[in-house]
Amino acid sequence: MRETEKLVTRELNPPARKAAQSANRDLLRLEEELADCLGATVKIAANRKGAGSLSIRFGSLDQLEGLLEKLRGQ
Repeated sequence: MRETEKLVTRELNPPARKAAQSANRDLLRLEEELADCLGATVKIAANRKGAGSLSIRFGSLDQLEGLLEKLRGQ
């Protein structure tokens, strides 16, 4: 009976690894999409609840100004 309980519990509560791997792939795709749009390196960090941070790297103040213009929609 214990083995059956373990199997049922495992089926009802699958390991979080699959969800985390899927989320990581989604974040990488979003990083690439933003990087293509902005022309800069982008890094997204998120926790399990979905909160996180967005980092955009720039090489000069001119590049920063260009990024800001793109974000403002100008």
